[in-house]
Amino acid sequence: MKSVPETTVTSVPRFLPELEAYPSSLYWVFRGQADVSWALVPKAGRAGYYLREKHEPPQHGLPPRDICRFNYWREQAVAYNLTLPTNDFECLALAQHYGLATRLLDWTTNPLVALFFAVECCSETQGVVYCFGPETIIQSSVCTLASVDRIAMYIPPPFDRRITAQSGVFTFHPHPQ
Repeated sequence: MKSVPETTVTSVPRFLPELEAYPSSLYWVFRGQADVSWALVPKAGRAGYYLREKHEPPQHGLPPRDICRFNYWREQAVAYNLTLPTNDFECLALAQHYGLATRLLDWTTNPLVALFFAVECCSETQGVVYCFGPETIIQSSVCTLASVDRIAMYIPPPFDRRITAQSGVFTFHPHPQ
């Protein structure tokens, strides 16, 4: 895959031509972050959310803690929404939408949406827009959370207006930290 060099831009008119450097033959997704120093990891892998200590042995026969929290959320959410998706990835996207720390990381297919998130707050820090050409797309009808062994893109159904308005997609991280 062709690597595109890092570029600093200071205005929208300078941002748009930079996108032309990305090969049009690939499917690109974009992520805007208000602070370039923030790690590019999903919430379930961030300090304060990833509960397993570095040297803690895995609990024999049990899934990782973030998956246990997701399973518990799923069991309880049925009381509030009888039409909860049965598909793991759709349900995970819904859980993330309601604030659960998951292995999903938000992206967009619209570079201007990513640019908005990079500059909408924190004017004292340098924002960043990441561009990613995913090699694997999750087929949620046949995949399970345990069967995905690499970072892969998930395109959710339009279950929420905000995800639709932001042209939202996700990457799933089997190792969130």
